[in-house]
Amino acid sequence: MRNNQPVTQREYKLSPSDYLISRTDLKGRITFANRTFIEASGFAAEELLGAPHNLVRHPDMPPEAFADLWQDLQAGRTWMGVVKNRRKDGDFYWVNATVTPTRVDGRVVGYTSVRSMATREQVEAAGAAYARFRAGRADGLAIRHGAVVRTGLRGMVQGLLRLNLKRRILWAQAGGLVWFLAALVAVEALGGAGTAALRPWLWGGFALALASSFAAGTMLLARVNRPVRDMLDFALRMGAGDLTTRFEQRSADEIGALAQAMQTMQRSLLSVVHEIQEGMASISTATHQVAAGNNDLSQRTEQQAASLEQTASSMEELTSTVRQNADNARQ
Repeated sequence: MRNNQPVTQREYKLSPSDYLISRTDLKGRITFANRTFIEASGFAAEELLGAPHNLVRHPDMPPEAFADLWQDLQAGRTWMGVVKNRRKDGDFYWVNATVTPTRVDGRVVGYTSVRSMATREQVEAAGAAYARFRAGRADGLAIRHGAVVRTGLRGMVQGLLRLNLKRRILWAQAGGLVWFLAALVAVEALGGAGTAALRPWLWGGFALALASSFAAGTMLLARVNRPVRDMLDFALRMGAGDLTTRFEQRSADEIGALAQAMQTMQRSLLSVVHEIQEGMASISTATHQVAAGNNDLSQRTEQQAASLEQTASSMEELTSTVRQNADNARQ
């Protein structure tokens, strides 16, 4: 891994309004850098463009973080994590980074990174965890999708407490089936002739409930989890600057309304961008007209100067002739 040196202990602090944006090709070479990123990096724009993005990598960042980053990007996923970067003079700055694959016609052509100021709590937590990774004392820790997580039994428990939407739906359905199964086991434990007669019906009802729950869960995931995931991907792509990305959502429920609101926001952003482009085109046209006017004025000024020189020369000749005539007259 590239080790950029030297480094200092001076922090370059970002403001909440700072957004550092850069784009790279598939090999990680910088193809675009906005003004805020250029200022924060300390490099000139000419030094950044065409250079590998790890030019700003700080040696305090563990290799595990970048291995996780590339694993997500190559799988077509967005990566979000806290990153410590190095400036040209060796100073450092912390950012919340969101790195997204850049797609053109559905094909990944590079990556877009949008970074903002990290909070002190995030900096302290990430700094302590990254130090453990670099020192080889990260037993029980791993970096997954940009987040530092625990592994082993403790990690499993924490994972259960951090349920995503899909798992919440599945656990909610499983909970009802567990209660049904517990009731069946209790009936079996009681025994009796009546129980034997009801047993086929009870277990048949459980099987029917299991099948119904599975079908309902599959339908619910299709109507809730997948659209939410698509909208998240849609929002992340727009955040990365891809305002042409699209997704289909035709449901008439609240999720469909949210999707329509996001698409309306996209159209509004496109409208603003087009207005800015038209304004820039008008300014460019006016600038060309002013430049053409200046050239014309310069040419006319040169012509007038030449005419003045000719007039001055003629005046000198006339003065010389008059002087000569005066001399002849005196003689």
